[in-house]
Amino acid sequence: MIRKKKCPGCDKKIQIRSTLCHSCGMKGQNNHRWKGGLKQGQGVCTDCGEPPKNKGLRSRIRCRTCWKKYNTGSNHHNWKGGEDQWKCIDCGKRRYNHDGKRCNRCYRKHCRGKNHPAYKERKYNHNGYIYHNINGDRIFEHRLVIEQHLKRKLKQSEIIHHLNGIRDDNRIENLVVTTREQHESNTFAKLLQKRIRSLEKKLHKEFTPI
Repeated sequence: MIRKKKCPGCDKKIQIRSTLCHSCGMKGQNNHRWKGGLKQGQGVCTDCGEPPKNKGLRSRIRCRTCWKKYNTGSNHHNWKGGEDQWKCIDCGKRRYNHDGKRCNRCYRKHCRGKNHPAYKERKYNHNGYIYHNINGDRIFEHRLVIEQHLKRKLKQSEIIHHLNGIRDDNRIENLVVTTREQHESNTFAKLLQKRIRSLEKKLHKEFTPI
């Protein structure tokens, strides 16, 4: 049979090896998280200046009534901004999308151009040329570079030729103004084909049997 004794705090039966029961051991100075009580051991609430009526609250800074008054609004541990957190930062109206900082109307106005999440500084067409949208018109970057260099607008018959064959290399050193006939004869692919034919002829002459 296990021998027991009484708890000095509440007269409950406890084991001989223990000094207090669990409920008494978690109160006040007996608690392992004890921090000195109200006002570092003075036992007085910081707001009203009276000792707490409940003995279990002596480890807190405020009594229960003052804590209820204090733990409201911005002092609450789960405070997230109140009504201001749902206001749009642009128009100030209440927003109904809880993910961003703006309402749906202001978000659509904001997400245009560079502010769009899928914005890219360089836009390519299906042929690999860089273009820009200016006043609703699509204009190629290599034509803009030549127009700024020549300080005039290009004609529709004038074509820009890339010397190295790289279509997104729009340096002024790599661009030449040509016509359609000259451009077809000077394209990089055709130049390579001519070079290949000339090399094939040389190899054919060197290795032909005598």
